Amino acid sequence: MKYFISTALLVMTLVTTCNAANDYQKLIANSEARVYQGSNGAKLPYRLFKPDNYDPNKSYPLIIFLHGAGSRGTDNVKHMTNCQFLTLISGENRVKHPAFLIAPQCPAGKRWCETDWSARTAHKTPAVPSESMACLLELVDELRKEFPLDKSRLYVLGTSMGGYGTCDFVCRRGNEVAAYVPVCGGADNEKICQFKNAKAWFFHGDKDASVPVERSRSAVAALKAAGCDVRYTELPGRGHNIWTEAYDTPGLAEWLFEQKLK
Repeated sequence: MKYFISTALLVMTLVTTCNAANDYQKLIANSEARVYQGSNGAKLPYRLFKPDNYDPNKSYPLIIFLHGAGSRGTDNVKHMTNCQFLTLISGENRVKHPAFLIAPQCPAGKRWCETDWSARTAHKTPAVPSESMACLLELVDELRKEFPLDKSRLYVLGTSMGGYGTCDFVCRRGNEVAAYVPVCGGADNEKICQFKNAKAWFFHGDKDASVPVERSRSAVAALKAAGCDVRYTELPGRGHNIWTEAYDTPGLAEWLFEQKLK
């Protein structure tokens, strides 16, 4: 009987995973592959995901997803490989929480934030945004002109290099961010605490050999000390690749879509 139950559970898990993967591939196939050229002359490929039955007379949240270093390029495809973040706009979430989502692709050799990912201590926000971040900041402004985006519901999330990028975005435009979710990233601990309106949920594996777990621990401690609204999920025994667990965390989507600037 135990073997039968285990097998049944395994089959159910595989079916659920397969269905989710098929849903993600459909979303990607129906997304728009675009390229934004910034005022700095740089180009930023990105994928645009629209809500079903998009109504230009309604306003929608905007989610920004920033990928990690391994997905850099200009093909507008590679950063869709680790696409677990799409759970936020798929299945029940797609019906309950219609939203726009953009997934820009950082070109090879570039970064969302020019800082040392392996450093154990907090960095200072560079005075000038990276080439790709500068493009992204402009792109958000342009999308707000093109679509009816709810300025009180801007959500930023990212993994690894994108986790650093998430925090860098907040440090530069934190007054516009309702919530952000850095996965195995790091922040300018002092500056990010200035934006108490932005709710945060950090994720990190305690055995991460690529980005020291101290980066998330120290950022969360600083945010708490400053009176900011922050959550932290540390995965015991896990290394760097925790994005699937992070985005599948029960309650994450509900928490995210509840956040709204006052």
